[in-house]
Amino acid sequence: MTPLQQTLVRIALEVNAQATIKEAADLDRKFGDIGIDSLEAMSLMLMVTEHFDIKIPDAEIDTVMTMNELARLVERELTSLGRQA
Repeated sequence: MTPLQQTLVRIALEVNAQATIKEAADLDRKFGDIGIDSLEAMSLMLMVTEHFDIKIPDAEIDTVMTMNELARLVERELTSLGRQA
């Protein structure tokens, strides 16, 4: 896992300590499949935006279904701000 992915996993486990994210393959599983429900996914997005000091467009929040999709979105937003993950 990349450092960004590791950070996102840590944040996800803060949202739900019971989430099953143990290996890189889990990053492509849908949130519900790793034990993160829709309310927790929203909390995850909020914590990620606060942690990285970024804004995720509302239209894109509902399209993010996996940790890897979230990582790509965070990377894109950081790049647009001239920052690295």
